[in-house]
Amino acid sequence: MSQQRLNADELIAEFRELLTPEVAYRIERLLHTYVANPVTGIFTQVEIIKRTAERRPENLSAELDNLQHQVRRASDNIVTVVRALAAAFPKED
Repeated sequence: MSQQRLNADELIAEFRELLTPEVAYRIERLLHTYVANPVTGIFTQVEIIKRTAERRPENLSAELDNLQHQVRRASDNIVTVVRALAAAFPKED
């Protein structure tokens, strides 16, 4: 799994070369709604879990279940977007 940071300038240049503005906007909206928002929720949930572990450890299991659900949903959304992009323009062998 790659842990490297993306280079925004390189991505912008590549997107301008490959995508129409309409397609870029649609992909941006999909990623914002179905990836960025859930990941932000996950980050928030981690902060809640940290506080819960310190203050109310008896509630930790429920908070971890919630986090697991959020991670699964975000992961499913990412996989759906990636598979849809791949299926829209399948590579010919």
